[in-house]
Amino acid sequence: MRTFTIVQYPHPILRKVAAPVAMFDQRLASIARRMIATMYQNKGVGLAGPQVNLSERIFVFDASEKRDQPQVVVNPEILHLEGKHVGDEGCLSIPDVRVTVERAAEVWLKAQDAAGKFFEIRESGLEAAVLQHEMDHLNGVLILDYLPVGVDLALAKERPSRLAAR
Repeated sequence: MRTFTIVQYPHPILRKVAAPVAMFDQRLASIARRMIATMYQNKGVGLAGPQVNLSERIFVFDASEKRDQPQVVVNPEILHLEGKHVGDEGCLSIPDVRVTVERAAEVWLKAQDAAGKFFEIRESGLEAAVLQHEMDHLNGVLILDYLPVGVDLALAKERPSRLAAR
């Protein structure tokens, strides 16, 4: 299967708010399959539309232990966030950078699948962090935005795991 090329920072699409998906058709199903293949090929746990140069509100993820449970999330909306979790995150669009990010420990989303069917998903732990990370991509937010004030990309590459969340 043909995969996508992952867009790298500072490409401007990574800072745009993605548009809602309106057409649930074969094109969207094909995009979802290609995004899953791209995510696996690049050893990621999630991948959002803007990361493959599509300004559309779609992401895929698979944080399962065996990496055999891919999920497609279209037009997601956060229903509820709970608790606090701090962890190191990387991003396929910003290679060699890890940032300590504070996120909700549990997230509850409402979304659609690639066929347009509505569903809700409630996750905690790594899955919750992945969902929030991918939601950030759909809103033009990057892990770099969680760096402390005054820390630049060069320092983040030099000392990735020692940077605390703001």
